[in-house]
Amino acid sequence: MSASTAVQFLRNACSRAQITTQLYADGASRCVAINVGVNGLILISGAAGGARENEIDYHPREHQGWGAVYYSDCVHGDDVRDFYQSTDPDLVQDTSRLLAAVQNIIAGH
Repeated sequence: MSASTAVQFLRNACSRAQITTQLYADGASRCVAINVGVNGLILISGAAGGARENEIDYHPREHQGWGAVYYSDCVHGDDVRDFYQSTDPDLVQDTSRLLAAVQNIIAGH
């Protein structure tokens, strides 16, 4: 694994899948953001309930799962859906499954 942080690994995997990401911070939490269409937004960070909840800047060996939410219209509404929550500590497998779920959201847009 060539990445020094989980977020670097995730962003590298997204780049290979031709998914553009940005870093997003809101208060004490940091996450990876992916724009979907005009107003849609996916936010990804450490899975809810884990020691790394709302974190992305940790060593890959500390991974405890990804969590992702989809805002179908982050400008005009509050329609938000949790679409991926994992407790898988295997960063490679977990990221692969996460990207499949992200691609399904993008394709369904």
